[in-house]
Amino acid sequence: MVYKAKDRDEDGDNVDGLTYIERNTLVRVKLVEGKGINAVSGEEDFRVLTVYTKNGKCWHICNKGKQAWRRGIAKNTFRLLLRMVTFDYSTGNYQETDVETSKWGNESIFILIDGSDVIDVTGKIILDNE
Repeated sequence: MVYKAKDRDEDGDNVDGLTYIERNTLVRVKLVEGKGINAVSGEEDFRVLTVYTKNGKCWHICNKGKQAWRRGIAKNTFRLLLRMVTFDYSTGNYQETDVETSKWGNESIFILIDGSDVIDVTGKIILDNE
């Protein structure tokens, strides 16, 4: 699939000064694979597939569909299911990262993380219908 990015400043959700994370939001996350001297780390772009919130002891899909985010947010506020995407400079679009050609292992293509692990919210991804 091919996606175009919409800058978060163009988004109407930032009217109250908060940044919201919802489905198809483009976020940056730091990944670490391996341990010790063999560890590989880097920051990668991801597309949000689902937002989860905690109700009692269980995690459920968020009823509101979005969660307010800021740097330094408390742990266990919400969780995100993410899919790695790669920016294609030749077309100017994002594409889903291919498992076969990625430097990352299968366990890093789809990840479930805490909302506090997000480094930055960079925009919104829209489906390219061209």
